[in-house]
Amino acid sequence: MDYNPALYEVIAHHITTSPKELITFAQYMDLVLYHPQHGYYSNQEINIGKKGDFFTSVHLGADFGELLAEQFVQMWNILGNLQSFALVEMGAGQGYLALDILKYIQQQHPHFYSCINYIIVERSPALKEVQQRKLVGYPVNWQTLENMPSNSVTGCFFLMS
Repeated sequence: MDYNPALYEVIAHHITTSPKELITFAQYMDLVLYHPQHGYYSNQEINIGKKGDFFTSVHLGADFGELLAEQFVQMWNILGNLQSFALVEMGAGQGYLALDILKYIQQQHPHFYSCINYIIVERSPALKEVQQRKLVGYPVNWQTLENMPSNSVTGCFFLMS
């Protein structure tokens, strides 16, 4: 991502108008990544992948998702093969990991697949659109953490980068 003077001005404004002219690192990262007009993940042309700004293990193949899927099956077995088991992915990027996990479980563990409630918590509207296109036909729900009732999830929250 190139230098963005408009984002620089937004950050400078937040610093100069805050008490003691300070912002936390978390506030800084929130602005840089998620500012509605200038944040990295707010851009419709997010450049992730082997030739992009960065790439992750899921860009190399399905192996990582398949290994995680096996771990989720083990968790489900340990918990007694629950009728509903949530997999909550925090920030699913372009949806590759969700796709790898769901395809593998559907093929290798169909009974577990029928019990999965796959939830993606995604702050970026642009990435959510990419995920929705990629995951058509799979049982995925998109939610915000704020809208999830306390103690409503039995399963696993996970965040991968």
